[in-house]
Amino acid sequence: MFDLILRNGRVVDGTGNPWYRGDVAVKDGRIAAVGRLEPDAVKVIDAEGLVISPGFVDTHSHSDLMLMVEPHAKQKIMQGVTTEIVGQDGLGEAPLRDDVVDEWRKYLSGLNGDPAIDWDWRSLGEYLDRLEAAKPSINVASLVGHGNVRLLAVGMENRKATSGEIEEMRELVVLAMEDGAYGMSTGLIYPPCVYADASELTELCKVVAEKGGVFVVHM
Repeated sequence: MFDLILRNGRVVDGTGNPWYRGDVAVKDGRIAAVGRLEPDAVKVIDAEGLVISPGFVDTHSHSDLMLMVEPHAKQKIMQGVTTEIVGQDGLGEAPLRDDVVDEWRKYLSGLNGDPAIDWDWRSLGEYLDRLEAAKPSINVASLVGHGNVRLLAVGMENRKATSGEIEEMRELVVLAMEDGAYGMSTGLIYPPCVYADASELTELCKVVAEKGGVFVVHM
C-alpha cells in the first residue's frame, strides 16, 4: 500500500514531453509509481485541474543565511521550489578568516540579510555543516564565491592580482571544491570580483573545470 496517491493530475515529468493525465504514488517519502494507479493508499488527493511536477530548482538564490533561521523555507516550498543554489554573485559566506569576517558580514547584509546568528565557520565545509545542522526542508547546493577567495588573497584592493596571489586563490578554490562546492561564481559588477582581469578568471576557471564544477558569471 502506498502512503499517498495524487490522482488525476496533469503530470509534467521534467523530460520535456507534453503533460499527461495520471497519478503519482508516494511511499516512504519517495515517488514509488507513476501512471494510472489503483487507489490503494493511506491518503488519496484529487489533483484534478492541478499540475503534478518535480520540484523546481532556484538556480540563483540568496538564502545562504536565512535557511539557518527559517529552515522550513515556506516561501520557497509553497512555490514548488525544492532545491536552491547559494553562493551567488561571487559573494558567498565562505571561505573567510577571523580578520575579515566582520567586514564581510556587514558587506553582505544588504544581499543575504543579517540574521542574529554566530558566524562561527571559516571554511566552506564548516559553513555547509552549519547549514546542514539547521535541517532545511529543501535541498541546497553551494558555489564558492570568487569574491571570498580574492578577499583572502588580495583584499578589497582595486588592482591586478600577482602570480602568487592567483596561486593562493587557486588553492582556496581547490579546498572549497573538495569541501563540497559545486563550482564557483563571480559577479563582475561587485567588488572585489570586479577588480579581476581575464588572466585571473581564466586560471580559476581551469581549477573549477579540473574538479568537474561549473563557473557561473554574473555581469
